[in-house]
Amino acid sequence: MDDKKSQLPGFFEHTFLDLVRAVDSFFDQSLQAVEPLFQGSSFSVDIYESNGEIVVEAVLPDVQENQIRIDRSGRQLRILIEQQQMREVNDEVRDYYRRTHFLKSREQTVELPFEADTNSSRAAFHNGVLKVVFQKRGPLESIPIED
Repeated sequence: MDDKKSQLPGFFEHTFLDLVRAVDSFFDQSLQAVEPLFQGSSFSVDIYESNGEIVVEAVLPDVQENQIRIDRSGRQLRILIEQQQMREVNDEVRDYYRRTHFLKSREQTVELPFEADTNSSRAAFHNGVLKVVFQKRGPLESIPIED
């Protein structure tokens, strides 16, 4: 009986370490599976003024022109990217087949620094850079203060 009691602490230590390793492995694998969802979820957007125009530039690598949608409301500009992807794996040796299809959507809304003339907006997409240009709306009007 004394022999069994002396073996118990070693048994529990070994089992506890196995449990800790299993939990650690579970979280490592879970984080690796989720990490791609957070990568590339945003993109760089710069806003500047040039020759009386408001210029918005967005760097969009690995994006096609037909995946971009631009919306403007008041002084806000929304850039929406929707990418569809299908992945197919066929391993005849291991008798494994998998097909996945997903839609990845990213968007960014920016505030324009000035009122823009809606009739003069234009956009171009070249080499992964989206450039949206607006003419500034007329000059600021001063309001006199009455006595």
